[in-house]
Amino acid sequence: ASGHVVVQPFAGNSGPSPLPGLGRAEERESAITGLSYSALRADTLAACDSAGNLQVWDVRALRHLCRFPGAHAGAARAMSFSMQNSDLLISGGSDSQLCFWDVNSGSQIREVAVESSIASLSYHSDGFYLAAGMSDGSALIYDLRMLVKVSKALPATPVHRFAQHQLGRGGSGSGAATAGLRALAFAPREASVSISDALVAAAAAGRRPV
Repeated sequence: ASGHVVVQPFAGNSGPSPLPGLGRAEERESAITGLSYSALRADTLAACDSAGNLQVWDVRALRHLCRFPGAHAGAARAMSFSMQNSDLLISGGSDSQLCFWDVNSGSQIREVAVESSIASLSYHSDGFYLAAGMSDGSALIYDLRMLVKVSKALPATPVHRFAQHQLGRGGSGSGAATAGLRALAFAPREASVSISDALVAAAAAGRRPV
C-alpha cells in the first residue's frame, strides 16, 4: 500500500529497481490499484492508484514518460493501452469516467461518462472495442468510434451488455459493491469476451473464490 512500483528482474544478477514516484507532497502516492504494459511499446508501463493518479514510465530508462495527478475524482481502478495506437491509454475509475490519454504528449484527449463505477478494462485487438467491468458486476462493450460524438451530459451507450455476474444474479453482500467485475479480457483475435467465471463471479458476488 506504499504506492511504490518496483521493477524486479527474474533473470541475471540485477537487483530490484524502484520507479520514480509522483514526487510532490500534495501528490503523495496511494495504494496501487492497477498496472498495464503497452503491447506496442514494450518498455512502457502504466500504473493507477486509489487516489486517482496515473503514472507512465519507460521501465528501461527508469523514468517517467508522463504523470496525471488527480486523473480521476476518486480511485482509478483500471487501465488499458490501445492495441492499434501506441500513444493511447484509457483509464477508468470510481468516478464513472472513461479518460483517454496521449502518453506521448502527456495530455488528456477526452473524457466520457459511463453509467456506473469502472472496475476493469480490456481493449480489443482490432482497436474499435473496449470492454468495461462495472461495479455492479456487469460487463459493457463500447464501440470507440461511437464515443467521439457522445454528449458529456449523458452516459455513453454500450453496444453490448453482459449481466451474468451482475448483482442479484449470483448473490449479494457488502463486498459486492466494492468488488465489481474486477477482471475481464478479450480472447486474442476473437470478437467475444473471455471471463474467468470462478474468480469474477466470486468478486462480483462478494464471495470467496470457489
